[in-house]
Amino acid sequence: MIKKRRFKLLTLLLSFLLLVGCSSDTISYKDDFYESVNEKWLSEAKIPDDKSSIDGFEIIGESVKNTLKTDFDSISKENKETDIPEMVEFFKFYKLANDYERRNLEGVEPLIPTIEEIENLNSLDDLNNSLAEFELKGLTLPFTLGINADFKDANLKAIYIQPAALFLSDESDYGEDKSPETQEFLKNYKSMLQSMLVMTGKNEEDAANIVDEALEFDATMAKYIDFEKLDTNNISDIYNPESIDVYSKYSSYLKFDMMFDSLVGKAPDYIINYLPEFFHEFDKIINPENFNKLKSWMIIKTLENATPFLSEEFEEVGSKMDMLESGIKELSPSDQRAFDLSLSQFNDLAGIYYGRTYLGEESKKDIETMVQNFIEVYKNRIANIDWLTESTKESAIKKLNTMVVQIGYPEEIPEIYSKIIIDTDKSCYENIQSITKLSQELDYSKFYTPIDRSLWEMAAYEVNAYYSPQTNSITFPAAILSAPFYSAEQSDSENYGAVGTVIAHEISHAFDPNGSKFDENGNMVSWWTEEDFTEYEKKTAEMVKLFDGIEIYGGKVDGEQTLGENVADAGGLAVALEALKTLPDANLEEFFTSWATIWRSKSTPEYESQLLNEDVHAPNKLRCNIQLSNTDDFYEVFDIVEGDGMYIPPENRVTIW
Repeated sequence: MIKKRRFKLLTLLLSFLLLVGCSSDTISYKDDFYESVNEKWLSEAKIPDDKSSIDGFEIIGESVKNTLKTDFDSISKENKETDIPEMVEFFKFYKLANDYERRNLEGVEPLIPTIEEIENLNSLDDLNNSLAEFELKGLTLPFTLGINADFKDANLKAIYIQPAALFLSDESDYGEDKSPETQEFLKNYKSMLQSMLVMTGKNEEDAANIVDEALEFDATMAKYIDFEKLDTNNISDIYNPESIDVYSKYSSYLKFDMMFDSLVGKAPDYIINYLPEFFHEFDKIINPENFNKLKSWMIIKTLENATPFLSEEFEEVGSKMDMLESGIKELSPSDQRAFDLSLSQFNDLAGIYYGRTYLGEESKKDIETMVQNFIEVYKNRIANIDWLTESTKESAIKKLNTMVVQIGYPEEIPEIYSKIIIDTDKSCYENIQSITKLSQELDYSKFYTPIDRSLWEMAAYEVNAYYSPQTNSITFPAAILSAPFYSAEQSDSENYGAVGTVIAHEISHAFDPNGSKFDENGNMVSWWTEEDFTEYEKKTAEMVKLFDGIEIYGGKVDGEQTLGENVADAGGLAVALEALKTLPDANLEEFFTSWATIWRSKSTPEYESQLLNEDVHAPNKLRCNIQLSNTDDFYEVFDIVEGDGMYIPPENRVTIW
């Protein structure tokens, strides 16, 4: 995926366009190209108080969302109709979400029945009878389930299971010798959770007890989680198909087979287990002795998940830790939060509205042509690689020839939107519960039906793009096909340096360390000779070394963690550049400057630290500079020589694709 972080944020689009083709007078582009090109923007851009970062993707995303919000406010206020009948239910929900007077009067009352449903469980037998229903309602269980194509047979669906998310993010947070930072976090976290529980009617003593029990249960789960394996970027590590019979052996108390029977009609023959070691120890986690702690843990998870759905006061209290961790100073305005909540429930529908309304046919055709040109360049580059044998080259080119390209927005309205009926007599929270259950029921009811390869995994209003190895498809939503990523007013060189590198980046994911494990049909089978893949791993190890250990933001880059995206960045830059050089008006200075411009960003120190630990992308500055320093043409265009900050010796530059 090309995008690094989130899609939020304010600032005028113009501020993102100012410096294309320019460089700083005070910072030499020879020493730091990113800082030189973006110096003025970096000095003037301000992170909004309700955000943790601001960058090029977010600026465009905010512009797109402002456009949508203006449209939706007008349509809602004037009761207009759109050419999408399903939008009627969206606008009913939109009005509910914006009615904070009603939401504040209701307070947390809509949540109470859900909490009581958990509290009324008297035994593990009661929980077994409720497992399927809880899963359909989206209530958090100690494990999470998902339906996806089977990695080994992309024509079949499989259920994937993994441990539920924990309260704390790192293995060291659960040790006896907790750092001062972790101790301070826990102090504030407990205070927040107890306040939320008191708002639901608990007294201080009961609230404190529930929080303590929840944290104890969470720590019990953590004992049996291999954090390193859970966080792996190696997709092969999480593919562990196991017979459904195995799950009855995993737990003496939970009836997995009964739950799966209820969800899909008949339990599948096997489940894909992300972390078998965790489930091997399930009796030590789920047992009668831990039952009350489990209930407390589920209550806390339910509270946290409900944070955006209730009153302003509840939202303010429940957002404190996220704000503290990311350096956000205040919540977004209530109407913006209501808008974001509505998008989250009608994601694809809002995207289709945006695509139909704002994506021009000419732009779509232009991007389609660009994609095909890049695929041809990629095929030519692979055909001429000297470290691959002919059989591997043929398989790689076959993968490119069969790659599915999705541009703009889905042609069909997803089925779920014809089934959603908003009940305006019910609360916002209750309607969200209904939407969640309807969506889950639909997904599970289709478990034994063929994979629908036309489904999009991203809304068309998102400024992003992605590659799916299981469908061998690349997707470019309508929102990213706008200035400064793409515009008919920009030169080809500027467009190729921006959206062109995005397109080629996504194509490159077909050949990153995970994508390279899937064939042209989306099956996780090897299409390499053993010798070729060994050579490929040597080259990716060089890419790890190129980034690993670079000091930035008070920490160090993990070259393994960021490997897949770094491979895609390198391939994307190289392929877009080669395609540009075939054009008569190619301007490589504009191309490289446009590349530097799309990565400009500013984040709070807290968010920078968080990203460094968790993000699979390298920090934006390094995505810009290291990849340029890895590109021979950059040296010629900007006269980079040994001794310059942007210089990397030729023997240390890494070319894979």
